[in-house]
Amino acid sequence: MQYSGIIKLIADFLKTNGGFENVQFKAYDVSPHVNNITHQGIEYIWGDFCQSDECVDIVTLFDVFEHVPDTIEFIKSVAQRCKFIGFHIPLDNNFNVAMRDGFRWGLHKSGHLLFLDTASALNLLALSGLRVIDYEYTCLFAPCSLLSRLTFPIRYFLIKRNPWLLSKTLGGMSLSVIAITKLGLQEIRLSEKQVVV
Repeated sequence: MQYSGIIKLIADFLKTNGGFENVQFKAYDVSPHVNNITHQGIEYIWGDFCQSDECVDIVTLFDVFEHVPDTIEFIKSVAQRCKFIGFHIPLDNNFNVAMRDGFRWGLHKSGHLLFLDTASALNLLALSGLRVIDYEYTCLFAPCSLLSRLTFPIRYFLIKRNPWLLSKTLGGMSLSVIAITKLGLQEIRLSEKQVVV
């Protein structure tokens, strides 16, 4: 799914199911292609969120930071401007990618600078000063080749039984994570102090 489609899905879901009907949704991107995207209720901004004066409740970084040099500083910079961050992190450090030397392809074709598995992704977020609240495996695998169609039943079985094992062997998995920032933790502590009498 394209970038703008994901943002629209999140905004629509939050408006419909989360009681966020009057919330403002903004989508930052350093690529000028965002100037050509329009969805009602979403403001698309060509710019760097980390250079803005914005301070928001939640930021989503879907398949972003694996493309950014100095990843920890980037995540810290984002975290200074929000209370929560939602991540979608591709888990490309697996047996399948390694056997095909897919790391080289990832560097040159998809622009990945990091190749992570579950533990390294969670560690990276902790090193960035975030506290992970929860995570879930997601599968975006679409069987295209004959080999991928043949392995699809195995993938399906492992998704249901042991998604971590699938992420480390055949791959095709990502991690959806929700984390709280220092700003978010400070706000929670302040609200707890106000409640205690």
